[in-house]
Amino acid sequence: MDKLEAMDSDLALWRDERGKSNVGSLLVILVLVAGVYLGLKFIPVRASAYQFDDTVREQVVYAGARRRKLGDPEVLRNLMGKAEELGLPISTRNVRITRRSRTIRIQVAYRVPIELPFDYTYDWTFISDHEGPSF
Repeated sequence: MDKLEAMDSDLALWRDERGKSNVGSLLVILVLVAGVYLGLKFIPVRASAYQFDDTVREQVVYAGARRRKLGDPEVLRNLMGKAEELGLPISTRNVRITRRSRTIRIQVAYRVPIELPFDYTYDWTFISDHEGPSF
């Protein structure tokens, strides 16, 4: 009987440990799935915002350069084209181009709505603000 009781107690311990590990594993899997889901929602938007910010910086350089001086309408057209290409909700109202005697500044502020579960929408705000010499 000692052997049978020992087996029963070992089996009871094994069941407890197994049950706890299943809950822990399930929790870890749930957190990983949530992380992957949120990553798939947020990372592409952030990557597009970085690419658009690079375009704003390039336009400041091109618009201020002597040889290739771009006018405001052309800069605005270039920015709108890049925003459309990246799928960013930017309109001409979001863009501000300021020229002073020796500088040019381009500011773009916009929000990207990200749809999440449970009818929640997160509005992610981005601001690109670059200034450079104009000669």
